[in-house]
Amino acid sequence: RDVAEAELTGTQAWEAWVVDPDAVEAAAVDRLETDPGLVPDGYAIVPDSTMVELATPTVIDGVLTADATVAAGAAPVIDRDEVLAAIAGMTAAEAEAALAGIGDADVTLWPGWTSTVPGMAWRVDLRVEGAAPGASATPSDAP
Repeated sequence: RDVAEAELTGTQAWEAWVVDPDAVEAAAVDRLETDPGLVPDGYAIVPDSTMVELATPTVIDGVLTADATVAAGAAPVIDRDEVLAAIAGMTAAEAEAALAGIGDADVTLWPGWTSTVPGMAWRVDLRVEGAAPGASATPSDAP
């Protein structure tokens, strides 16, 4: 206490293993979206449907592991031109039946005296809901 100068030395065994959960989640989502083998051909991930569950990180033999489980909805990719070509000339009921293989369809013909889907694509308003933009499925040929 009355010494003008003192020197202390020592050692302490200490390690800090740190996992950034946001980085693990981002890497898991990126893998889901970019690995071509994870999303079936002809399907795309539905926007805002991705869910990530992070496991408790572990350290085994000096290796830090942070596992994640990722799930997402997928919807068929819809090819607008192919759909319009397939249903042109069909009645509303026939078009809805033909589109049943790619999802629920609601075909409304306008004006009221129209009995079939127009053959001119510019006269058809096709809206795809719940699927990724540019998403590819083929309508059934059966009316």
